[in-house]
Amino acid sequence: SDDVAGAGDPAPDAPTMKYARENGVGFRDDSIFCFEPEKSPLRPAGSWMHDGWARLFAPTLPVVVETGHYCACDADGKWVPERYLECVEAYQASYMSIHDYPDLHLKLCRKEIDQINKRLGYRFELRKAEYPDTVQTGKPVKIVSTWVNTGVAWCCRGASLTWNLMNDDGTVCWSV
Repeated sequence: SDDVAGAGDPAPDAPTMKYARENGVGFRDDSIFCFEPEKSPLRPAGSWMHDGWARLFAPTLPVVVETGHYCACDADGKWVPERYLECVEAYQASYMSIHDYPDLHLKLCRKEIDQINKRLGYRFELRKAEYPDTVQTGKPVKIVSTWVNTGVAWCCRGASLTWNLMNDDGTVCWSV
């Protein structure tokens, strides 16, 4: 859905984008950091353009952000590493693709990628778990847990929680 309703950031009810949302098509924005980092009325974020649209999709559909070519953007003075994580958060991105040489990108942007990996998509963290020290065959087991999504996106579909019970040897003997 990158630029299908134009390269600018028109109204949220642009027919093409509305149609995409209503029919379950996620959002993709290609080539962030290909723009001058300075903000303008057309590009309030500066280095990218469509975070406003992305936030319309993010509550129910996946959002994908693609970087521009690092070498080309950096040579033009458009790559702003400090804004990399900010972009992921502004878009509430589910995924990120690298339009670049992955090994070079990882080498040059390791710090930023490590930060992004803690926020991109959904990331469930266990905050509290209560369970019995021992259980008996045929007896009910009660597990109470509290989880927090520390990612910027919601879990779209298909996730489920699995608890495993292991014996003294570390072998899983029960799973639910």
